[in-house]
Amino acid sequence: MSSLYEQALADTRKFSASLGYYEQTGVPQSGAIISQSQRLFRAGEISYLVLIQSLNQAFAIQNTYLTTIRDYRQALIELNYLRGE
Repeated sequence: MSSLYEQALADTRKFSASLGYYEQTGVPQSGAIISQSQRLFRAGEISYLVLIQSLNQAFAIQNTYLTTIRDYRQALIELNYLRGE
């Protein structure tokens, strides 16, 4: 196998593992952060600044998830190209 193929295969595996994490843990956690911070803000238990910081953290998780999807799909395209598919 060529080193390009091996790298594409390694990238595909790496991004697949990352997707598994985000789908099982990251995305549900970001949803929990959003709902809990909104609930606490409405109850007056946290300030607007803390709400925004919490939402920013949750959206950063979601953004990284979407970036990982893009990177995984790009790695698959590269892998298939190198296979001649």
